[in-house]
Amino acid sequence: KEQIKEEESRALKRINETPAEKEAKRRKLEEEVEELKRHLQIVPIEDDDVYT
Repeated sequence: KEQIKEEESRALKRINETPAEKEAKRRKLEEEVEELKRHLQIVPIEDDDVYT
């Protein structure tokens, strides 16, 4: 029951957001993704023998 109220609350907030707020949120998320991509590094594991 508590979870349903939480979901309803979040849904109402999304519905009541202005286009400017939605754009700001989207831009912030995109910036966070770019920041994470900058720090992402794929490191091969030398001892990984799964595919041998």
